[in-house]
This record gives sequence, C-alpha cells and structure tokens, in this order.
Amino acid sequence: MAHPDLAGRTPCEVSNSVSMYFYHEGLVNYALDVFRTSEFGTAQEGNRFFEVFAPGNTTSQADRPFERFSDYEELLVRLMEADHDKWLYSRIYG
Repeated sequence: MAHPDLAGRTPCEVSNSVSMYFYHEGLVNYALDVFRTSEFGTAQEGNRFFEVFAPGNTTSQADRPFERFSDYEELLVRLMEADHDKWLYSRIYG
C-alpha cells in the first residue's frame, strides 16, 4: 500500500520527497555531479563510481539491509533523472 502522503505523485516527486538513511544531500549532489561529468567508457569506470558512491554492504553480519537498498534505489533514480541517456546506456552496455 502506498504511503498516503505520496499517493498520486510521479516517481520523480516521490524520489525528491523521501529522505535517505545513509546519504545526505551534499553527498548525493556530489555523486550526481561526478555522474554527469564522467564518461564511463569501461565497466571498470562504472564499478569505481559505485565503489565510491554506493552504500555498500557489511561482510560480518546483516546491517540495515532495507536502508542500504533504499538509499541505493534512490541514488539510481536520481542518476536516471540527472542524465537519462547516460543512465540507460550504462545499464545496457556497462
């Protein structure tokens, strides 16, 4: 069931109204700037981007998996909104 405050909104509107768990807006904006200005000519370049900006996982025990996934999903949505063509190309060929 959709959150009552978010019902009827577009994904973009929902995306920008939900706070993130691990990230703050300054870090997200920096990640978006890096995404916009990077070429991602190889899979390794894309991997490096997510090594730096993805919320990551813990190896010894589960630590807030929902929150980590939620932030990762929100980051992907914002990357798509920032440069849809680059995001789409990276998803197909990256």
